[in-house]
Amino acid sequence: MAKFYRQHPNININVQDIVMEDVIDAVKSGRVELGITFQSDGADGLDFESLFNDRFIAILPPKHPLTSAMKVAFTDLFSGALVALNRGSSTRRWIDEAIVASAHQPTQIFEAYQLTTVGSMVAAGLGVAVVPALCQRQMQALGAVCRPITGSSIERRVGLFTHRRRPLSSAAQQMVKLLVTQTYQID
Repeated sequence: MAKFYRQHPNININVQDIVMEDVIDAVKSGRVELGITFQSDGADGLDFESLFNDRFIAILPPKHPLTSAMKVAFTDLFSGALVALNRGSSTRRWIDEAIVASAHQPTQIFEAYQLTTVGSMVAAGLGVAVVPALCQRQMQALGAVCRPITGSSIERRVGLFTHRRRPLSSAAQQMVKLLVTQTYQID
C-alpha cells in the first residue's frame, strides 16, 4: 500500500479489513474492485491470481512448554485448549479438517471472531492456536510466541480476486500490476 501510494499519491484507496467470505462477497457484488485473501472454492464468477503460498503456524503463550522447541508437531498442540476463529470461517474449517485428520482433539476450544482476539487470548495463556503465517508479526506484537508446524500442516494460496465480467479501473489495474510483480516473503 505504501509503495502504491508513493507511486500514485492522488488516488484514494478504501481498505476494507474484512473476513475472507466478506471479501469474496464484496467483489461479487461490485462493492470493491478487487480483494486479497485466501483462495476459495466458493468464488464463482471471480478470477483468482495467486500471489504467494501461506503455511499456517502455531502460536503459543509465552510460558508454554513448547516455546523451547524451534518447531512444533501439529499433534503436540492439542494436549490442552485451542483458541480458534468462529466455526463459520474458512480458516476454522481448514483447522478442524487438519485436527480430524490428525486423530487428536484439543481438550477445550475457545472461539473468537477476529485473529487479534485469538492472539490476545493465546498471549494471556488461555490456550494455543493455529493461524496463517502472514499474521506472525501481529501475533508477536500481542505477546504470543510463534513456531513453524511440522507434520500435518495447513497451506493455502493467497491472491487477488476480481470480477470476471467487470473491467477494472485504471487505478485498480495499477494496483494489480504492482501486487503481481512484488516478491512476497512470510516471516
